[in-house]
Amino acid sequence: MSVALAITSLLSGCISSAKPPVVEKVVLDWENGIFTLPLEKFAMSWQDQWTVFQANAVMIARCLADRGYPSPVAEVDWTLLPPDDTRTYGVWAPRVAENRGYDPPASFYGDVLAERRELLGPEWERASKRCSGETQGARLPTMGVYTQMEFSLVDRGMDESYQALLASGVYRDEWEKWAECITAEGLVPDPDRATLSPISDFEGDPEVLIRQAIIDTTCKQQLGTMQKIVDVEAEVQSRFIARNEGALLRHQAEAREIVEKARAIIAAGY
Repeated sequence: MSVALAITSLLSGCISSAKPPVVEKVVLDWENGIFTLPLEKFAMSWQDQWTVFQANAVMIARCLADRGYPSPVAEVDWTLLPPDDTRTYGVWAPRVAENRGYDPPASFYGDVLAERRELLGPEWERASKRCSGETQGARLPTMGVYTQMEFSLVDRGMDESYQALLASGVYRDEWEKWAECITAEGLVPDPDRATLSPISDFEGDPEVLIRQAIIDTTCKQQLGTMQKIVDVEAEVQSRFIARNEGALLRHQAEAREIVEKARAIIAAGY
């Protein structure tokens, strides 16, 4: 065999053995309106982010305790909060629409904290601000999706897949079918095609908004809109992961290390 033929044979073998990126199937949680795209596993989960928030609250609470003040933020177990429904392309789960229409989940903890902070008064507020400033350098960063000041590698991949989706024929076709479906039921699609949402008066009658949301999400469910859309993003993200796997794994490891530090801080208490 000639040298040229041997090289050609070797290259041919390398090319044929190369595997295409594994495209992960995105599971749609229709009960809670949640889905997770492939790149999100390299960032902090919703619960991980709340764990870091809890740890940072504990740091501030220690400072407040030294000054003789309580910390209502640290008293709340933020790690027990459920994730918000995923609204990248608008509300899509009929069960969510039935329960809340287009409203986000109610902030029970937020209401409780507002009452507590008001009762504690201006002196506590001033102490809280001082402690927040004093602990700023020690507080842990949150490495979720789009939670940092500058785009992380995960953020760049998420943005790349979303822009690819919006430019795809699949998204165009699915948007048109969904728009035709809701129009037949008396709704008007928002001409801004960045999401699949009807034009609505979000300050209007809650019952009307719930009825509109049910029509909107039922169309998406019947047409299979969401699965087709997330499949496009999953494919683009799988290629991005294949190109950047090493860096993404390092990013994931850093995020996990921060979460472990957060858990240790919470366990130590204040």
